[in-house]
Amino acid sequence: MAIVKASSYSEDLVKRMLEGIRACGLDVRGLRVLLKPNLVEFDPATCINTNVAMVAAAVEVFQTLGAAEVVIGEGPGHRRTRMRWRKWRVIAVKLPVSTGFSWT
Repeated sequence: MAIVKASSYSEDLVKRMLEGIRACGLDVRGLRVLLKPNLVEFDPATCINTNVAMVAAAVEVFQTLGAAEVVIGEGPGHRRTRMRWRKWRVIAVKLPVSTGFSWT
């Protein structure tokens, strides 16, 4: 495990994550990677979820490191209503197009 500090979500998160992963000696070449970003629930008034910039950066990092596939899996356990899922979809589509995956 590595703890790498970033001053904000606008910092180069890919670079910071690569530093941490390389420090751990993690080799994902040819492997399938599952990211579980902890999307617990949606609340616009607070930060209770993994920021989408972190998820997008993680996808890019593992693709850069040669992962055969990067998949995002989640099973939020709180307040599962249609309204909430619609809001999740809005968050999800904010990922940069450069990551090369879709939430469909």
